[in-house]
Amino acid sequence: MSSTMHEQEQEQEHAQVLSATPLDTKPPKPTYPSIPLTNPTSFAAMIALSKLSATKFVNASPVIAGGARLLGGQARFQMVAYGGQVVAQAAWAAAQMVGSEWVMHSMTTNFTAPGVVGLPFTYHVRTATDGSSYSLRIVEATQPQTMADLGVTAATVTCRASVSFKRRRNNNTSPFDCQAPPSPAVQQTLARLHAGASPHPAALVPVSFDSLQALLATRYAADEPLYTPSIAGVEAVLLPLRGHGERGELPSPLCAHFPFAQRSPRRVTATVYTAAGDASEIVGANLGVCAHLNAVDGITLWDAAALLGVPLSRVRAMCTLGMSVVVHNAWGLRIADGESKRWFVQEGWVERYADERVVFCTRVWNDKGVCVLSSWQEGVLKVAEGVLKVAKGARL
Repeated sequence: MSSTMHEQEQEQEHAQVLSATPLDTKPPKPTYPSIPLTNPTSFAAMIALSKLSATKFVNASPVIAGGARLLGGQARFQMVAYGGQVVAQAAWAAAQMVGSEWVMHSMTTNFTAPGVVGLPFTYHVRTATDGSSYSLRIVEATQPQTMADLGVTAATVTCRASVSFKRRRNNNTSPFDCQAPPSPAVQQTLARLHAGASPHPAALVPVSFDSLQALLATRYAADEPLYTPSIAGVEAVLLPLRGHGERGELPSPLCAHFPFAQRSPRRVTATVYTAAGDASEIVGANLGVCAHLNAVDGITLWDAAALLGVPLSRVRAMCTLGMSVVVHNAWGLRIADGESKRWFVQEGWVERYADERVVFCTRVWNDKGVCVLSSWQEGVLKVAEGVLKVAKGARL
């Protein structure tokens, strides 16, 4: 057979293949999966650790799903770990390395890789400093070798945290204490909590959800306080997103565009919460702090999206990059109050949104009106093009 005849036959075969092949051969994009909401009966059980060595711990409870990520060239989704559980377990591991006279006062966390559901987390703790008043512990959370298409290898560090402890003062008091006042929304909420009226959970019927999407859809549209035990390790009353600004009403979070220039300087969300489980299980200042670390992560980035006017369906990607928490009064954060549990109010606001990243700040108030914790969270927030029309230099 001559080379010319061979080339002609190859061209004919190639033409037949082309005629039988659709023009668009890209596989259909998989549907974002439903994110199941695990409802642990006890926060203490949710962050339980097993000791592997003097400086190494592993989670003794299942890893909770917090979202999903496309894997394998965007062919399928993998459930990724809920960051609040990882942060709380890292802090609790650090607390095992100090004496009972040391109380956690600050924590800075960076997420370096996505953790996945179905694999254990190992927490490696080392001592950075031990002073007469302050001690610092560094924690690295790792997971064993996971799926290659996730881009992580054996013992990949998924989270790094620095946890600082302060030695308790006599009577745990300071001669000087001051705080900025809460927003009007929080002031009203605290007053109604004292009166036992809504949003006090005793005045509400709890509503459970099977998926994160169902909870968020209800939360976005709710006009009344929503009491739910479905957020991992937390019992929460989510106050309506409308009507909780410092001035005027919030525009509907379902609107297509949200021009910042027409907004008042500060809009806030308000959430009433406590830890899941019996009061007898959540004793001690450091365990109480861990409960608040978990609650602070919660659904705060979704609240940030709502305050920015981003519809749930228009969020393309979301995850926490880093978080810093300062505890102002660890004893004021105690969950247990005898046989009952104390409730707290968290207010949150968007400080900045740029470069597909959002900064969300929170303050936590106890039932006596004392600001006991402040946090600063940076997260990825990718939205569909055209959703946000941000006026240059506009204020949040």
